[in-house]
Amino acid sequence: MVNNVPSVQDSTESHYDYVVCCMKNIQDIKPSITDIIRQAITLGKTAIVLVQNGLNIEKPIVEAFPTNPVLSGVTFIGSHEPSPGVIEHTFKDIMLIGSFDNPNIDQTTGQAAAQDFATRYSAGRRTDCTYVEDANRSRWEKLLYNGTLNPICAVMRTDTSSLRLSNSIEGLVRPAMEEIRAAATAKGYELPQSAVQKMIDIDSMDLFFKPSMCVDAIKVRSPSVVQLP
Repeated sequence: MVNNVPSVQDSTESHYDYVVCCMKNIQDIKPSITDIIRQAITLGKTAIVLVQNGLNIEKPIVEAFPTNPVLSGVTFIGSHEPSPGVIEHTFKDIMLIGSFDNPNIDQTTGQAAAQDFATRYSAGRRTDCTYVEDANRSRWEKLLYNGTLNPICAVMRTDTSSLRLSNSIEGLVRPAMEEIRAAATAKGYELPQSAVQKMIDIDSMDLFFKPSMCVDAIKVRSPSVVQLP
């Protein structure tokens, strides 16, 4: 473990095959991701893996490193911090990995890097990493969850199981997911209605899982709590 991002700028022989970015993607906050990872990137060699949520997050990376493959990592993982520094994983890490479009390099280069990363990431058999051809489609599908259940649970200070046991799914969650599905259609991504139900049911009922936004909201100890009907 190191305290600083290692530099390969002065090396003519060694380089990193992959640099994996798992921090929150907040592009308005400095330093930017490109600034943080720049000294670890070898132009034309290092594949940059964005294990982050959001649409169009690859654009500043492709602009900064035009000759490098940029990969999309979409994850589904349940984890909790019951006490400081103690992390509990409630179910298996699932990742969908694909290659973002980079017009500066051959498409097969990014695809090969994504397929190789999927093999490496799954090698320990404790993760399920699957290569997907359309990186942005998997991001729209994840947005069905992150754009609805995540903020709704945060506002109501509740978990996804409690939502499903109330009438909030039909009154709040499903209509919001359908709006996102319509936006995806407008951008050329036809998500089936079954994708909506899949995201509604994705968390096991016995977990009473609080998404990350809800956890963050609870940590600020706000006194206002919305009661479920």
